[in-house]
Amino acid sequence: MGRTYLWVALVVATIFLVASVLHLNHSATAKPSVKVSDGPIVYVYRSGSHYYAIDLLSNKVICVDSPTACIQEAIDYAQSHAQSVAGYAADYRTPPGGEVLIGPGVYVVNETIQLPSGFALVGSGMRNTVITQGGPFPIMQWRDPTRTNQDFVIRDLTFYGAYATSKPMIDLSQVETGSHGLIEDVYINCNPGGNVCLDISGDDDIALIGVITSLNTDWDNPSVRAMVPGGNINIIASKLFGGGVFMGENINFLGDVFGPYQQVNLFTVPNHPAIYNFEGCYFNDATRIYVWLGRGTVPVMFIDMEGTVMYTANPVFVNPSQASITIYLTLGNTYMHSSQPASMFDNGIRGFITYNGAVDLVNISVNVTG
Repeated sequence: MGRTYLWVALVVATIFLVASVLHLNHSATAKPSVKVSDGPIVYVYRSGSHYYAIDLLSNKVICVDSPTACIQEAIDYAQSHAQSVAGYAADYRTPPGGEVLIGPGVYVVNETIQLPSGFALVGSGMRNTVITQGGPFPIMQWRDPTRTNQDFVIRDLTFYGAYATSKPMIDLSQVETGSHGLIEDVYINCNPGGNVCLDISGDDDIALIGVITSLNTDWDNPSVRAMVPGGNINIIASKLFGGGVFMGENINFLGDVFGPYQQVNLFTVPNHPAIYNFEGCYFNDATRIYVWLGRGTVPVMFIDMEGTVMYTANPVFVNPSQASITIYLTLGNTYMHSSQPASMFDNGIRGFITYNGAVDLVNISVNVTG
């Protein structure tokens, strides 16, 4: 019996000793003298025919109904808090923005949403949160289109173009490079008679992941305009579908889907060769690649199409201007098929091909320079 009590006493003493050591170590850990705010959780939601924006942490009502379905008010509120916390520190090129969460439902905006740099819009799912136009005007654009190096995040929602517009429906273009942006799990559907669906031209470091765009059919108004002088855009596992147009400079396409009958436009760029990586991509019926001379450019393109399946037409690479352009094409584990006899390169193109694996070209002749 005595031994039992002794054993229990030893266990209790050991537990107490360990707890004391942990307490001392915890007490010795440096703590901020001022509690850092957790920040607001800004949430926009729809109830019946009404729109609301609230701060979930403080239960503050930010907005009840507005021309922008309370999205503008939520963005401004989140940005105001972000600036009060971060200020205008030296490492910020522009004032910071904030994050806004948007609940399920259809949000009709009757006024263009003005975006600050650093904003983040996060919906409740690509098919669950829908932002649509209430009239013939863009859904979103920069508040200050002349400001440079503006960053953004857009995720998990749909933009629906109910009306044709004279400007891009989603205008995130900038006057110079240096920005960073992410568009992920987003569906963008434009009115076919309108302008560009998504304009990200001038943006420097952008990733489009799982993005679906419904294409327009006018060459002057492509679904996506991604023209980056000296920058880079990654488009990952997205889908650009319907007969229409895509325009891009310096793009990495990873697992993307194009067509059918789509015109994919690639441009040469200033100061260095343009680089395009189509890796693991799928081109639907009769989709062709058009190559163009850009402004003040080096007329050279490096195009990698490894692991790609392409159903195309004659010629595969179209040179509408017949200007002199040199293409260095890499194929490997690549399948290309034309329903009619086709050549790889149009007139005016000096083509060079490197083979890095099995290549199957059906009804396509390889008219290379060397």
